[in-house]
Amino acid sequence: MHKSPHIREFSKNSDSYEKYSFLQKKIASELLKNIDFKPQKILDIGCGDGVVFQTIDWEIKKFVGIDLSKEMLLKHPKDKNVFLLEKDFDLLEEDYFKDFDMVVSSSSLQWSKNPYIFLEKLENNSKSFAVSIFCDKTFFDFRKFFNVDTFLPSSEKLISILSNDTLHTVKKYTLNFKDNLSMLRYIKKSGVSGGIKRTSVKNIRDFIKNYDKKELEFEVLFMIKNPQNLHCKN
Repeated sequence: MHKSPHIREFSKNSDSYEKYSFLQKKIASELLKNIDFKPQKILDIGCGDGVVFQTIDWEIKKFVGIDLSKEMLLKHPKDKNVFLLEKDFDLLEEDYFKDFDMVVSSSSLQWSKNPYIFLEKLENNSKSFAVSIFCDKTFFDFRKFFNVDTFLPSSEKLISILSNDTLHTVKKYTLNFKDNLSMLRYIKKSGVSGGIKRTSVKNIRDFIKNYDKKELEFEVLFMIKNPQNLHCKN
């Protein structure tokens, strides 16, 4: 099975991912606290090593996690009600979503080949969903320094797809670093770099020496579609 660069990156760094994934854990916690009911059958899109499952604090009957990285799935918690599939979630049939009380995707949907189309499928075919996704203002200053584009989707375009009963909010996060080398190490190990274009050794040295910001910024769009048009808690 051919694996895209970001899947190879996750697999290569799976041993260190947990150490560097504290932001993803924070985002998952923020996402799940806005679910206004306790879904019993949950589908986790891009489940990784189990951050969503570990954040759930209520009893569930069935949990299906889908991820294309076998190495990450091996680290996912196991349980009699947990079913893990090594699969490309872009290939899921539309009717598949209807079998679940809620579809969850935390910090994963940006890896879709087309997040806009996938979000539209969720809107049209799921009973409810909770999604957080990194958007294109993530690493803005970092990318500006290296003059590279981003593959991340536009939050504005994603929001335009949502129906009126799907609640959304955009949040900004920053992570501070003691030096620029630590920042580069985080980007490499965390799995969120998303294949930022490789640059020359000279540019890397220039970055380490001259980049004057000791932080990375992240833009995250949260989207919650609860049953019965319930309101998202602040």
